[in-house]
Amino acid sequence: MPSPSLCNQIKTAYQNIKTFKQKFDVEYQRAVETGNLEKVKELRAELERKRNILAEKLFSAKWKRFDRFYLPSVERKREYKIMEKLEGHTGHVRTLQVLPDGRIVSGSDDSTIRIWQKDTEGT
Repeated sequence: MPSPSLCNQIKTAYQNIKTFKQKFDVEYQRAVETGNLEKVKELRAELERKRNILAEKLFSAKWKRFDRFYLPSVERKREYKIMEKLEGHTGHVRTLQVLPDGRIVSGSDDSTIRIWQKDTEGT
């Protein structure tokens, strides 16, 4: 499991990307409209740099691994129901990880990482 300090670093890196992405969208549209290709390249490079920092922090964490062969068998005829639906990714979700504080990290084919947290009502 990652340390609480690393979890905070990951959260901060994620928030930095989220804030920069909002600025990026506005600036990118303006740069495209004005034909300022240098600004477009500069913004893309900065966004990629921030994504790499977050990915580095996530992949350097020591996550608990579970081998499917050592997990208890599950009865095949159990019925499951969806209790919560997490919407936000536009591509297939390829990985999930539950953090020690209960948040969930998901990674998708849409090249995004999302961190999910229960709201004050517990949903």
